[in-house]
Amino acid sequence: MNLHFSISLKLTIIVVAVSASVIFSLTLYNINEQAISFENIYVDKAKDTGRLFDIMFSLSKEDVKINQFLEKINQSKEINRIDIYLTEKNTTQLFYTTLNRAENSIANEYVNLSIKTNKQVKIPQYSDNHYNLTIITSMNTSNNYTGAYAIHFSIDKSYKAFEAKTTNLLLISTISLFILIFGFSFL
Repeated sequence: MNLHFSISLKLTIIVVAVSASVIFSLTLYNINEQAISFENIYVDKAKDTGRLFDIMFSLSKEDVKINQFLEKINQSKEINRIDIYLTEKNTTQLFYTTLNRAENSIANEYVNLSIKTNKQVKIPQYSDNHYNLTIITSMNTSNNYTGAYAIHFSIDKSYKAFEAKTTNLLLISTISLFILIFGFSFL
């Protein structure tokens, strides 16, 4: 059985296929860019918080003031906890935390990487329907302290809003594609 399609049908199929690929490519590109912007908001928050800690450490290293400052910042609903690691005698250890007890007093490899490279480290985590983002930033103080700040964000609410926007964008793209196909079916 040999099928022959008219030139009009062939052109319609080509236009619909190209349009579909362009619509979904742009949609996926848009979603990717929004995801990058979404995480960068928290990176900026961590940078700003790190700068505040740098100022605090340059003014005083008294436990009482630093703990009061930690508690004040930790009142944010997005911040789960804050850990401050200091390096003394070539060992980086946890010196301050907003937890009641320290889980691990020795710094992990991400903290050491942040201190060595003087860059921020992002660690996204997903478990049991909870989205967390840990951002580790190295200290930048004038009092010759070396160390890092680990700021643990809870991004459940923000991530659910992002997922809703992503779903809406995909839905709009799919509806646009069906309208395009429906429109070309009358050619």
